[in-house]
Amino acid sequence: PTAGATRLETAPRPPAAAGISARAIAGRALAIGIVAFGAVAIAWGRTMGPDTYISLTAGRLIFAHGLPYTEHLTVGAAGRPWIDQQWLAHVIFYALWKVGGNPAVAASSALAIGAAIALLYALCMRRGADPVAAWLGSGAALVICLMFAETRAQSFAYPLFVGLLWIVLRELDRGRFSPRALWIVPIIVVWANIHGSVLVGAAMVAACFGVRALMTAIRRNWRSAAGDAAVALLAVASVLVTPYGSAIVAYYPRVLGDPALATISEWQPSSFNVINLPFVALLMGTLGAACFARGRGLRLQWWPIAIAAVLAALATHALRYQVWFGVSAAPALAAIITQLRGRSADTGPMPRRIAIPALALMVAATLGVVAALATTPTSRYEGFVSQSAVATAARYADAHPAVRVLGDDSTGSALLWQHPELAGRVGFDARTEIYPPKRFITFASFLVVAGRNWTAATHGYQELAITCWLHPGLCPAVEHLKAWRVLSTRDGGLVAVRRSSTA
Repeated sequence: PTAGATRLETAPRPPAAAGISARAIAGRALAIGIVAFGAVAIAWGRTMGPDTYISLTAGRLIFAHGLPYTEHLTVGAAGRPWIDQQWLAHVIFYALWKVGGNPAVAASSALAIGAAIALLYALCMRRGADPVAAWLGSGAALVICLMFAETRAQSFAYPLFVGLLWIVLRELDRGRFSPRALWIVPIIVVWANIHGSVLVGAAMVAACFGVRALMTAIRRNWRSAAGDAAVALLAVASVLVTPYGSAIVAYYPRVLGDPALATISEWQPSSFNVINLPFVALLMGTLGAACFARGRGLRLQWWPIAIAAVLAALATHALRYQVWFGVSAAPALAAIITQLRGRSADTGPMPRRIAIPALALMVAATLGVVAALATTPTSRYEGFVSQSAVATAARYADAHPAVRVLGDDSTGSALLWQHPELAGRVGFDARTEIYPPKRFITFASFLVVAGRNWTAATHGYQELAITCWLHPGLCPAVEHLKAWRVLSTRDGGLVAVRRSSTA
């Protein structure tokens, strides 16, 4: 190769991609999608976390009263504006729960992630990766996803992100504007009503098409530049298409600028601890592979690498961005591995003697996972939160109608879902963004027993409900408070009441 071949450059889709059988891609994508579905369903699906409870509670509220605009569920945010940006995901979760209970909710989240990984594998293959490289790239993304795969609204955003990535890379490969790029608009509109991470997808589209618009304008290709600029602007505008109208404009700056986010683990910077090892390994692996390929004089497409690099930088800023980096890195990594292996991406249909048993195995595996979800007892789904603490707190509150309950973020979320009669009497749930920042920071200090005045959050409450394993330092500290009497410490939970409020 010549010296110029070492440059990162835009290039059309590798010729090998043209020989890929769509049937072969679909079969292999289905296989890895089933693996992802099973892994998520078994590892996360049978556990209802705080975000699951929030989604179900909000969905029930929307079904009964329509979209919420004012907070009435908690004491900590009573009367404040509530923009339920994730309303569509909440409606979907609650509708599924009405039809199939907890198993249906769990299956939907796992299915969304499985679909995202299947689409990601197909994207890698369509861009010229050989089957092994595509498995490695999408498999690495799956490992990252498994770190953030709890049943929550964000799960529905993963296939939407892959869809956007597919369109962006396809259109950038074309080198000029095409009306097909406008497919990004309905995807972003749906995402804007599913989860706040729509900002990641919209920013990716706006940045990529905005940069290309500038590049084509420099070359005086005004028509293509105008088309790309329009796509970039539509990507931003599509974020605002929600039932909340112009009120959504102030929502995102308020959420992203909330100082209370610093108290949430997912908003902490990435580090080298155990939970960050998959991200660090993928980042180092992708960087090392790119440098090695460059050193061997191989041509690398710079659009996929640039997108992954920007999202990697975001991921070092906050853990929650790791999953978007993992997904975006898959096409770049798969393409680099394919070039290093020197293999053709061309592949035909799987032989019948292998395809039929493989299909039977996939069907059996899917049925097995569905059966596991369907036969999982309710106690297993609800086991993340101490059900003893939830039941005891609810009984005491029912017997004392004036009592307000301060639970931890997870126990409070479970109380609101399992005991809707307590709406307006529970202090906090896991919706960080809805509370006044200072009030939530005070609450966070209580949860971790931080500072001399760590009990300040308990003022105005007559009952505490805590899942001890989630906050191991909190339960012993509460037990030593003279103003509180422990009512129950069974099954990993603690319920305490103020001595002055004890009947």
